Amino acid sequence: MARPKGLHLNAAAFNGVLALRLMSRSDVAEASKQKLSFISDLAAGRYGASPHTAKAISDALMVDPGVLFPELVGFTAPDRAVA
Repeated sequence: MARPKGLHLNAAAFNGVLALRLMSRSDVAEASKQKLSFISDLAAGRYGASPHTAKAISDALMVDPGVLFPELVGFTAPDRAVA
């Protein structure tokens, strides 16, 4: 099976943060406005997340996106030029 497109969730970090925050996958799904089945598939490595979804999940867990999505470690959004 090929690696899914998108940002890949670090399942160990995700589960650790869930335990630390005393949250369930259902809590994260609700807070991030995602389906529980998607959160479960993401944690199992069946899907990758879009940048928008990665931010929503990270915000729901109150962590930097790089904690959960290794591709985002050290990423900073480019500055927008003001016209």
